[in-house]
Amino acid sequence: MQTTDKNLFSSIKQQTEFPLSQLQKSAWFLYKLESDSCTDKVNFAFNWQQKLDYQSLAKALRQLFQRHSLLNSTYIENNGEVIGIIDDITKFRLEDILEYVDASSWEEDELQHQLCKFSQLPFDLATGLTLRIGLFSRNPTNNIFVFTA
Repeated sequence: MQTTDKNLFSSIKQQTEFPLSQLQKSAWFLYKLESDSCTDKVNFAFNWQQKLDYQSLAKALRQLFQRHSLLNSTYIENNGEVIGIIDDITKFRLEDILEYVDASSWEEDELQHQLCKFSQLPFDLATGLTLRIGLFSRNPTNNIFVFTA
């Protein structure tokens, strides 16, 4: 997978602190209680049966992160209070968000196993993004996307 953008998010530069909502505070509490759990994840998968245009994909991801800046937020504790930080997205590369997996040689059982395994990977709310995308390529015109947030 190649894009001509060396830095996918070069036009998005900001770092903003924000107070957490009650739902975000609850998510932080559960994360601190059991950080490797996947019970708080939301997954969405779909099959893309056309040849991928990686430039358009990179552009769409850039627009997604511009529109929904909470996707690149982290959480920190400061004097006993948890705050959110919308991070400078320019430090992230496409590979930090989109994981390309060559699934061309896998049987259906292995594919299902790997899709489940990917969707259950834990997040690090203190240092990482809150969105992960897997691109499982069966062949050039059969790709499965898995979005986990």
